[in-house]
Amino acid sequence: MNLPVPGCSISLQAALVRMFPAETAARAAEVVTPRLAESEGGVDELPLFVLDAMLPGQSMHLHVFEPRYLTLVRRALAQPSRQFGMVAPSANRSSTSHGLESRHSSPCASHGSLVVIDMVSELDGERLLLEVRATRRFKVLRPFRHEAGYVCARAEWVADNPPSGEDEAMSTRLTNLVLGRELRLAIDSWVEEVQRRGKERQVGQLQPNPSPNPSPNPHPNPHPNPNP
Repeated sequence: MNLPVPGCSISLQAALVRMFPAETAARAAEVVTPRLAESEGGVDELPLFVLDAMLPGQSMHLHVFEPRYLTLVRRALAQPSRQFGMVAPSANRSSTSHGLESRHSSPCASHGSLVVIDMVSELDGERLLLEVRATRRFKVLRPFRHEAGYVCARAEWVADNPPSGEDEAMSTRLTNLVLGRELRLAIDSWVEEVQRRGKERQVGQLQPNPSPNPSPNPHPNPHPNPNP
């Protein structure tokens, strides 16, 4: 299923236009509307897979079985770009399961990443296995529920510009150092919680490999020279 998108069947297209003109026009409008602007800072409309946060360059494997997300993925596969948005759920979980109850609620986080489908395998016609890769970040401006069940949003592209100048570089190094320490603490806390709840796939899965402490003098001289 990694072959290029096949060409359009002229006969089938003509039959659909004649027999189902309204549905064909609505589907064509869906294909044209979610465009992806090339310019940084542009605003586009994206279908969103509400699952987890991703960073540009990060890859993720997805097991897709919900009908709404099967529809989203199949529509993405029908496009040459094979792209959609990936976002984490909103902190307000009630809005993710019951739609957009108010103007102040959102079904997803405020930022996400555009992902491209690198590999896809169909299991039994009702499930898909995907490997997706994040390429660029965006800010969610106006999420709304698509009639197929998944979430769409107006998205503003975020430019990740590297810092310029010595001061910015130093500030970035200090920030990364602090974040690295916080991440280390978070990982240790997560490992401790997994072990405490017995969630390892096998006993000792998260136990670090023991390594002997290096000797302070790995090659001692058995006959030291008293007169160096």
